[in-house]
Amino acid sequence: MSISDNAVIDLEIGTPDAQVAALLTDSGDHKNFSFGYSPLSKQPGFAPVIMAAGVKSMATPVGTAVDDQVSCPETVAVLPGGTAADANTGLMTVAASLETITRATGSNVLISSVTLKDDGTRVVVAGTEGSAFVATRDAAGGPPLIPADSIECFQVRLTGSTAAPVVASEISVVPGLTQENFDRPLYTIDYFDGELDFSAPLPLIHTGGTIKRVWASGATPQFVEILKSSGYTPSETSYTANSTQIYGSTIGGRTANLNAGGFTAYLEDGHTDNLISAKGQERWVKFRQDRLLAPHQLTLATISIARSYPADNQVQAAVSLLSEAESRDYAS
Repeated sequence: MSISDNAVIDLEIGTPDAQVAALLTDSGDHKNFSFGYSPLSKQPGFAPVIMAAGVKSMATPVGTAVDDQVSCPETVAVLPGGTAADANTGLMTVAASLETITRATGSNVLISSVTLKDDGTRVVVAGTEGSAFVATRDAAGGPPLIPADSIECFQVRLTGSTAAPVVASEISVVPGLTQENFDRPLYTIDYFDGELDFSAPLPLIHTGGTIKRVWASGATPQFVEILKSSGYTPSETSYTANSTQIYGSTIGGRTANLNAGGFTAYLEDGHTDNLISAKGQERWVKFRQDRLLAPHQLTLATISIARSYPADNQVQAAVSLLSEAESRDYAS
């Protein structure tokens, strides 16, 4: 049996199958998270929306003339699943407010965290007082653990029990350290396997030594078979040897190039075929050497089409797959 007997090319055409926004599954390393479905469509309006809890924008908080009081500015935050958050983006906007900060007893120190709950309210969470400031969460003199339904906006570090106005040096707003941010750590999306990969593990700063919530919405592609096609080639990296002459020797090297994939499609009229609707769009292409078996190959690429209308033959389209990553093989 030749490869052409059962081989098939499927192309993402039409409206993707949108999935409801939900909590992603932590793989256990607090860096890699799974959507629970794949591949992920990149069609406009259906591309993944990442909702990692944290502050999106907030001006600098300041003390006031009132003892132990802080003026908290309007805050835009991502709190997915919260009753005050937008269901599609996780965004909420909380108005400015005045918050009172607790002091320690005697000459001790105390770190308090100003937090946002997912119901849109601010709560000041006090740590455990100690003789000196420390960085360890939930330790004497350290910052508190943040409730699971909240995010940390900033910290206030007060010394002693004597009431006094809060000064700028006692307020700490350090993204990724004393403030949780929606875009820290940085992340990348694996559209092939439906995964979110952070550049560093999410910190275990929430009650019980847990991480912040990470939600996302996405969509899976709907595939349509290209009924008449041939000559499929995947998008793969090729390597070219090169060398540099140095005194008395030669240094070898290599250059990597990601080649465009492609195939030939035979069209009905070259105007109304489903394939034409994908022209210039970033779409998924699935190739199966045997339509009766599970192994397949996926390519996410911008579809480039060059049509020809020969007088004595069927309308054809040379389809180029202009991808940013290699085609990927799957056993099932």
